[in-house]
Amino acid sequence: MRLLRWVPVILWMGLITYWSGQSELPIDQPWIARLLRGQQHPLAHASAFGVLAMLVRWAVEGTPGATLWAFLFSVMFGAVDEWHQSFTPGRTPDIKDLAVDAMAAALSVMSTDAVLQIWRAWRVGRWRPASFAVPAAATVVTAVITVSLLPSHVLPTRAESRKAFDVATRALPQPAEKYARAMGESVLDMARMVRAELQDLAKLSPL
Repeated sequence: MRLLRWVPVILWMGLITYWSGQSELPIDQPWIARLLRGQQHPLAHASAFGVLAMLVRWAVEGTPGATLWAFLFSVMFGAVDEWHQSFTPGRTPDIKDLAVDAMAAALSVMSTDAVLQIWRAWRVGRWRPASFAVPAAATVVTAVITVSLLPSHVLPTRAESRKAFDVATRALPQPAEKYARAMGESVLDMARMVRAELQDLAKLSPL
């Protein structure tokens, strides 16, 4: 039964491989590029490998070191995917794309691990708020680092993020809406702070 969990993994890998072999992609249409502020390729990589890491983490559930193995599997497939692109006309391998794949995979496996831990605790009746602390903290730290490395023009302003969170959390019941909005805004604020610190350190670097 556990082997069946690999079916969606293999299908998703096949879909990624198919699009890596295409010289022209739907996301390169001008209106999509404008909508996504020219970041359609990094966002596509993040989405594709975030989903892949989530599927792999679910497939290896119960295996010792499942989170690490899911992350490494996703990154290694990302490297193979970049190599595959070198054979596609008009496409070239890019280490930056692989870095996006790795960051998305890390965030995805952390989030999936947190959900699975809570689900396991809930099923046996041992769920406590404290049991959420460690996976939640790891997920938030990974999200902050990932978001802080995004190009500055991609990060939304505080007004834009507040409006987006209002729309995204509107359907949630209280107090979940308040907590979800507070966590999202905190992640963005910490990401802006980390980015500012990194920029200050870069100015001090002699290189």
